[in-house]
Parts: sequence; C-alpha cells; structure tokens
Amino acid sequence: MYAVLQYLAIKHMFMTERYVDEKGRIADCHKIANEIYDMLVSEGKFPFLAEFSIEWQTEKPYEEELVPLRYNREIERDKAKVEKGGEGWKDKMVPWKTHFFCCCDGLAFDPILGEPVPIEEYSTRVFGRRLPHAVVDERDRATLRTEQTLDQLMAQVNQENP
Repeated sequence: MYAVLQYLAIKHMFMTERYVDEKGRIADCHKIANEIYDMLVSEGKFPFLAEFSIEWQTEKPYEEELVPLRYNREIERDKAKVEKGGEGWKDKMVPWKTHFFCCCDGLAFDPILGEPVPIEEYSTRVFGRRLPHAVVDERDRATLRTEQTLDQLMAQVNQENP
C-alpha cells in the first residue's frame, strides 16, 4: 500500500490548481485510475474502477457538469477566457462530463484528494454532492451503467466478498 500512497501524494502535489500531470499537461483520469489499479493488484488486492458520468445521470447531459470543488475557480476562469476571446479549450480546465477513479477495500483512490477516502464520502469530498456511479468491468473494457447508490453498491460488494 506504501507505493500507492506515495503515488497519490506525488500526483496530488502537481494537482493543486489544475488537474495536470508532472509535465503540466491535462491529466487523464482513466489512465491514473488504471495505474492505481495495477499497483493494488501487484500488492495482492482486488480493486475495481468506477466512473461518474453526467451523461447517464441527468435528462440534460449537455447542461450539467462535474466540477471538482478543488478546481471550480480555474474552470470558471478558463470558461470566461474562451467565451470572451474565442480561444479554444486546448490546455484549459474543461468542465468534466465523466470521471474515473479506483476503489479497493471500501476506499476510493484519487490524487485529487491525495489520500484514500471511504467510497461513501468520495463524491461529496470531490464534487460537493453525492453521486451514483458505475463499476467499470475491466475484463472486456465495457462500462456497466447502474443507478445504484454507493451504499447499495458497497452492500452488494460486501455480500459477494464476506
């Protein structure tokens, strides 16, 4: 677990004002979630990937956005720049429609927070609201969409893995 905790702490340092990697490029949440997944598997754990997606949670997917509390100011500033000057979104903080993260042993792992947190607290701590999520089936790379709440999902996981 030490390697994962170190990874989260290092990535978190680069993500103070923007969701970027070590080189200052916009980071890929799916890639990060997979890297954490691989580290946990190498430690003998049984992680899974999960996804928040506005596109299947609302009747108006193009009007809703996932905005991490940590980046709200930067996203609003960049939106204003694009609207004023006609700039494109290249190298800007774009409002999110989807976000992937890794889960294991009742914890969510994401460098936005810098440390693992209980899954049931994750969406509130990152986005300021409770959101349902889908579990990503990595065997065939298909996303299984579900309207389950985090509590329902955790109850199911706990029943399957006593």
